[in-house]
Amino acid sequence: DWMDKLREGLVEAKDRTFELTAAAPGTALWGEMKENAMLASRHPKDLGGMDLLVRYACSALDGLSAAERSAWELHVVAHSAGSIFAAYALPHLEKLAVSFKTMQFMAPAITAGLFNELMLPSIRSGACPMPSLYILSDEEERSDTVGPYGKSLLYLVSNSFEGARETALLGMERFINADRQLKRLFGGNVDGRPSLVLAGSDGGPGGSS
Repeated sequence: DWMDKLREGLVEAKDRTFELTAAAPGTALWGEMKENAMLASRHPKDLGGMDLLVRYACSALDGLSAAERSAWELHVVAHSAGSIFAAYALPHLEKLAVSFKTMQFMAPAITAGLFNELMLPSIRSGACPMPSLYILSDEEERSDTVGPYGKSLLYLVSNSFEGARETALLGMERFINADRQLKRLFGGNVDGRPSLVLAGSDGGPGGSS
């Protein structure tokens, strides 16, 4: 036991040193990624990627009959920082006026705070479907590695790149379990399937990843 505790302590000290060393360059790079995700939908001259994409999509949809338009469905799949991109894109996606059917997030790196600010109102109003989350268990996050770092990338982002250690990320089980609102929100089903799926666990039909 004492050898295991010593080993765990050494690994934790190594990871903490890496977090402190990587904080400045990592925060700058991560901040630029988040800014780009935001500017795709909030470009000062309305020339962001989502600005243009939805403009052309709306133009194409305007040429359809009501029956043709009703056949269209919108499904959004986002991985890691893609969840940030999707959150800022919601107002544009809602302009499409087609059936917004599903939203799937895989290891979303969006902070719980930004999720609550940008997405929760649309989810509660029904304009945006409840996301399904596909994430690692906290045990698996801790046993993952990113180069010399002995935990997952989301742990590194949470502990080093968000300006404050242990920033709550939507894609981390430990923060969902610690937040009553998030735990209640992702404790049910989406279209008959679990809204929270832990990779490696047998959650039954529609609940395994």
